[in-house]
Amino acid sequence: MASLLSPQMKAPVAMRCIPTARLLTLLTLLFVQPAIGTNEITSRDFPKLKSAKIPRPFRGAYLHLPMLIDPKSDFAVQEMVLGKELDRMHEFGLNAILPFITTSSGKANYDSALVPEKVYSNASPMKILAREARSRGIGLYPVIPVVICGDKQPAGILLKHPEWALRHPDGSNMGYFSPAHPEARQWLTSLVREIVATFQPDGLVLDYVRYPNRTSRFDPAGEERFRKSLPDNCTLAEEKKLLQQFKEAELTELVRQISGGARAEKPGLTLAAYSWGAHVAKDHLVAQVWPVWVEKGCLDMVNISGYCHRETYGDQFLKVFEQRLSGAVEMNRRLSKPASLTFALGVETSHGRVHSADEIRQYLAIADRLEMDGVAYFAWEYLQPYLEELKNKSK
Repeated sequence: MASLLSPQMKAPVAMRCIPTARLLTLLTLLFVQPAIGTNEITSRDFPKLKSAKIPRPFRGAYLHLPMLIDPKSDFAVQEMVLGKELDRMHEFGLNAILPFITTSSGKANYDSALVPEKVYSNASPMKILAREARSRGIGLYPVIPVVICGDKQPAGILLKHPEWALRHPDGSNMGYFSPAHPEARQWLTSLVREIVATFQPDGLVLDYVRYPNRTSRFDPAGEERFRKSLPDNCTLAEEKKLLQQFKEAELTELVRQISGGARAEKPGLTLAAYSWGAHVAKDHLVAQVWPVWVEKGCLDMVNISGYCHRETYGDQFLKVFEQRLSGAVEMNRRLSKPASLTFALGVETSHGRVHSADEIRQYLAIADRLEMDGVAYFAWEYLQPYLEELKNKSK
């Protein structure tokens, strides 16, 4: 397998490492379901391709379209800006782009028939991005913040359907879908199908496919269903354990439905999920049991958070980073059909930021040594100050 450090980005000799070549099986277990809801958007501009394969190594970047494209801009401006950016991405060595196609506030960055509020009204930059990325051989992996829809307060479709929301401990609604609500799951699956049918992407990345990292309650119907499932004379300890199992099972069912819906639109589609790592995969508040989803064939790739910065961990930040990635690698390798394991390199995040191109190389060298399958920079727009140095500083 080629190094994560592209020819333009080779680390100094002391930092280089040579990964062992290895093969991973691409999971293609499909869940074929009937179409859910209607789809008013056609896919004429995006003919169906053969089954997508994850590039090795995966070199991608997350992208926030509104940070590049003014929501009031017209088609000509969008085409010019995106064309230039994609040329720069190709020159830098990226083979995948991960644009946020919906937002955590419940808006859509494309002309959706399902999402009530759109960021762009004059033109659709996603259509341009899909076409131009494909013409340059760059894979398209739209990112969908799945469960979040407003965070602390409901937004988007949850304002129309408050019964779909998770709740705060006091019973007020949160800005999160309840994975236990059948109609909420159906709507989210319909949204995924709309995106795949419209853009025929190489893959999808599921972000926020988890519960909030704080105490929450299910929607009223989901909570009642959980209560009815409890055995008589259930102790508090037993109830806590059963609640965790219920949360994990309901979220797993949502992922199963999304996987089935997406691959019904495009068989062989790569499905990925962003995760904090091995520590959230069992008995965690967010209930993100990604190894289960991999084993069930729902996921092909897991993008592990590499957001370990000096601001949070001091001089130990690279040690913490290596421990986080190695924990995920070990967990993944124990699976009967391991997923492709990539990591998100946090150039600038709410947790901290990188401070030099050499720091970026250090992250990549560690991931190389651990035989990670690739990297997704978070995000392209934050990587700009380091591009020239990363490209020009050679051996």
